Formats: sequence, structure tokens, C-alpha cells
Amino acid sequence: MTVVETAGRLLPGHEPAVSAVIADVFAHEGITLCLGAQVVEAATTTGGVTLRLADGSRVHADRLLVATGRGPTTDGLDLPAAGIAVDDRGYVVTDAHLATTAPGGYAAGDVTGRMPFTHAAFAMGRIAAGNALSRRRQRYDPTATPWVVFTDPEVARVGLTEAQSVGRGGRVAYLPMTEMDRAVTAGATDGFVTLVAGPRRLLGNLGGGRILGATVVAGRAGEMIHEPALAMATGMFAGRLAQATHAYPTWSYGIQLAAAQFVTAIGGRRARPARAAG
Repeated sequence: MTVVETAGRLLPGHEPAVSAVIADVFAHEGITLCLGAQVVEAATTTGGVTLRLADGSRVHADRLLVATGRGPTTDGLDLPAAGIAVDDRGYVVTDAHLATTAPGGYAAGDVTGRMPFTHAAFAMGRIAAGNALSRRRQRYDPTATPWVVFTDPEVARVGLTEAQSVGRGGRVAYLPMTEMDRAVTAGATDGFVTLVAGPRRLLGNLGGGRILGATVVAGRAGEMIHEPALAMATGMFAGRLAQATHAYPTWSYGIQLAAAQFVTAIGGRRARPARAAG
């Protein structure tokens, strides 16, 4: 199998360490990576397909899967006739309350060009419907909405990355899966937990500060990410994640171990100041 990616690394929207883990896993599984590559031609050949890349190299395969993102299908709806504006890409223009440019009109989901996830669409739909039927309107805030990439291991993220937190006094707690007993017993030690916390107004880093973001690469990352997401949504002290008793040995126990680094040393590890992407 060969993966051709135009970006310089896999999953460029995530932490660089995420890209490194997934690239290493792919290499061990015999998957060839062509990064920073542009396809200029695709042609069917006997028994398969051939891609010609911008650098002149060729990739031969039995089958071709094209994954180039998604776009809205709004051309045939005649939305301007209803007073609903769309942007230059065809997405419905909405404000912070998910209201369209037509009085009384609201939009939710992928068509808004916001977070293109089913769970985000559900949250938007709930808010849009409530705003349409109530005088007291609620804003849509995607800050604490998690992202999950269902690779093996899974990649999950919520909130800010380390680099994004630098200007906000971010501190980073890191726990590799090699130090997580559940991962060791499962024989799945590729990955890590990263929690990002920042100071609270007036209180600073008391109680560990507040969670600003998290990235998890693990066999059950899609389940583990919800605890940091809840901490963000409720403004929880980072130390509360460390105080909550977690069952052992579980995947979520890694969240507790990482959170504890904001208040003390755990296994020789303490939270460190966030660094800009290098």
C-alpha cells in the first residue's frame, strides 16, 4: 500500500508528534509514504492504475482511493432566492448563533463549513433549533468539541495544541504509552497522552490551572479524549482530573497520570512550559 499526501507530514492538523507516531506505525506495517507529493496524472493500466507525481516518479497500484475532503452541495437549492447567502465555496453563511442571512433562518452541520463531524452537527442542530424557537439565543462554541481519527492507534484531539497555547502561558504534561500499564498489557504501546493547561484569571496555575487542550494517540484514544473535553467544557481545574479515582489498569488511567503532572512529579515527569512548533 502507498499513501500519497500533498502535505509534508501525515495529519498536519495535529501535533507533529502525532504524525511521527502514525508514520512509524505505517512503516512497520509496510505502508509506503509519499509526503509533500502532488499527483499530476492518473491513468488506468493493465491490472490497475498508475499515478504520475510532480517530481516525475510513478506509483503503481491495483486500486486507487481518492480522499480529498468534502464540499457543500448547495448549488441547486436557489438559496439566494430565500435571502440565504453562501460563501465562495458554497457554504451557508452563519453567525455565532448559527443564524443565516435570512430572517428566522438557521443552518447546522457540514453545510455551514464549521466542524465537519456528525457529533458537531448534532450539537449545532440542537442549538439552531433552540435559537429558532426561543428569544434567548445560544452561541455555538466548538472549543471543547473533540476530533477523532480512526487509525490504529486512534488519534484524538480537543482544544489547543501545544504551539497554540504558547501565547496563553500553556504548560504541557506528557505520558508515553510505554509507561501506561494498560497499553503494555495490550501490547499496544504506540502513542502518548498530552494535556495542555493554562493559568486561570487571578488564580494563575493554582490547582494545575485549567485544561486548554489535549491530544491522545492510543488504542482507545477516541474514548479517552472525552474526559479532557468535559474538563474544558466545565472549566475544571486540571488537578481535579488527577484527584478523581480512575480504575486500574484502564486506558483512562493515563489521563489521571498526565493531569497529575500539573501539580506534582509523576514517574519523574512534570508539566513543562509549552514550546512553539519547531
